[in-house]
Amino acid sequence: MQDTHVSEWGIIEASVKGANHVHLNLPNQDAKQTLQQPDCSLIAVADGHGSKAYFRSERGAQLAVESAITEMEYLLNQLPPLTDLSQAMVDHLLKSSPIAIVERWHKHVEEDIRANPLPEGNDQHSYPFKPYGTTLLSVLATPSLIFYSQIGDGDILVVTEDGHVREPIPGDTRLFANETTSLSTKHAERDFRMALDEVGREQGGKSTPALIILATDGYRNSFNSEADFFKVATDILNLLRRQGPDYVQQHLESWLQTATDQGSGDDIAAIFLWNKRLLQPNRQATLAQDYWQASTGEKPVTPGSGAENTQRQSQEENDNTDASTMPDKLLLSNASFHHTSKKAGGGVETLFTSNVEPHRADKRTTLFVSQEPGTGYYASITEALKSASDGSTIIIHPGEYREQLSIERDVYIEAKEPGQVVIKSPVPCISCHAPNVHITGLRIHGQNQQDIRDQPAVSLGDGYSEFIKCDISSESQLIVGISAQNTSSLFSECTIHDSNALGFLLEESARCEVKQCKFQNNRETHIVLDAASELACDDSIFSTSGKHGIYIGKDCCLILTHCTIEKYADSGVCLRQNKDALLEDSILQEGLRIGLSIIKGHCMVRGGAIKNQQEYAIYVQQESTLRLNNVNVQHHHSDIPAMTALQQSTIHIEACDPVDVSDNWYFSDPSSQIDVQVNATPSHNID
Repeated sequence: MQDTHVSEWGIIEASVKGANHVHLNLPNQDAKQTLQQPDCSLIAVADGHGSKAYFRSERGAQLAVESAITEMEYLLNQLPPLTDLSQAMVDHLLKSSPIAIVERWHKHVEEDIRANPLPEGNDQHSYPFKPYGTTLLSVLATPSLIFYSQIGDGDILVVTEDGHVREPIPGDTRLFANETTSLSTKHAERDFRMALDEVGREQGGKSTPALIILATDGYRNSFNSEADFFKVATDILNLLRRQGPDYVQQHLESWLQTATDQGSGDDIAAIFLWNKRLLQPNRQATLAQDYWQASTGEKPVTPGSGAENTQRQSQEENDNTDASTMPDKLLLSNASFHHTSKKAGGGVETLFTSNVEPHRADKRTTLFVSQEPGTGYYASITEALKSASDGSTIIIHPGEYREQLSIERDVYIEAKEPGQVVIKSPVPCISCHAPNVHITGLRIHGQNQQDIRDQPAVSLGDGYSEFIKCDISSESQLIVGISAQNTSSLFSECTIHDSNALGFLLEESARCEVKQCKFQNNRETHIVLDAASELACDDSIFSTSGKHGIYIGKDCCLILTHCTIEKYADSGVCLRQNKDALLEDSILQEGLRIGLSIIKGHCMVRGGAIKNQQEYAIYVQQESTLRLNNVNVQHHHSDIPAMTALQQSTIHIEACDPVDVSDNWYFSDPSSQIDVQVNATPSHNID
């Protein structure tokens, strides 16, 4: 990432050994690390668990902050400017970063054990990471976004310009009392909690931060209440404004020492990320404060301590000091310190998903549909829809229903026996124009008519639609059409097959998520995106198409993870003037022409394979860019290059070991470039 902005963030940091650790002659088991570049700031703190089972947690914490900073820096260096990427792409790349961080931390721990083996008889050899148990908190700040990430306890506080304090990452509701998740547990990447803010854009009452505080839990635990701790954040904001960052940096260590001595007794690591644009220190007030302290012999104030009122009163009563030289009253809390013990390393292994669940309407009524006479149920789905209210559930008994459904209410439509309910009618069979529609277990088949052959079997307009375990086919040229700006949809465990042309068509900035689906035997292309639409596919199979597997058009975004695209007549993935695309751990195979084709587009490929193409594995042209990392490229044609770059295009190849390398493996014209780094670090994957 080469952002065009100059960094707007300053960094202040300190760490102190806890009073209890001083008394017991133990090391400081907290760690911190920062990295500041013109285009971004990275900060991280970690808190080693410290109990007997985690006897190398001091080292684990240090390796954790190193892993976080290194991995995030590596990721950013692979990207174009973040402002050039779609929001969906930025979200995916950042929120998948815990996988790489955990993998890098594991690697560092294994190296540390090789250099310093675990003691004989230690019961951790089967899972060697536990002795290194630690929490980890990090923040990435750029001129366009702020990304927060956390596993375990500790605090991230955001203070806005007007002094409002919020926690960008909510507390982990799975934890009880002083339990904490840990980087050392199995599948730790699932326990990360994350949040993303766009700088300069107010969303839900949030605005650009003036100050971000990152601290291990020894700091919060030194105060009686959350309100007292939050008041510390506003104290620091005012000190930055009135005294400046140098003053805060000079005294931060002593403030933390006071907190642990009078409060938790625990180690404390804290980093302040302050906004240079929003915080303009008052230099006159700084000089006045320095003069006043020198003349009175008073110690610097401590944010959040009970000493604040005493010192302020002393200043007001000092008649010998000229009023013009005295600073304004600091808005400092009257909080008292609180001592608490810490239970470390509890560890909770519960899957955390960062995706936001769409709003679901309350289920108010349940309606039944059956073609069996005498049941008292509705005889058609259309009749049930007319009687339904928002939030109703319609349960359909087995049978073939020849009707076209127009859904304009928030409803749940479910097959009583999945796969045994068939909706068969001229296209469109189903049209959705409601905020929330959920359909489960149906077989939907669109019948073609000469005058409406371009209509889809399923048409999605404004709102959110969800199809689960459905089988959808059509005799027309399109199975699913998604064509409104405010349209988003999810297809999970569905089969999309046997269209006369396309499987999906997304237009007009539509958004769609596909999970564990099968696309097969579509005459032209399985999925087509156009007009700034976004598609995220995971763990899906695309097989047998007469043209492309997936076609991505102008200003569109594709995120393809753990997918297989095979048996296509033209190209597996075809990018034409797209905004961005990511292929991650996916396979393009058995194509009659090209695996990956790019014209005036951009793409990253991480992991996976491109193999067994009849012609080119990769064909890039007309000012396109492609970055490959840890991709298995198999090519067996000595007369055709595996990779071709033409007309001012660029291919960056990192840690890709080609199979059966021929004499003309790469080809580029004089205006293009293919950059090969054989020994580069491969992308990280965790099974």
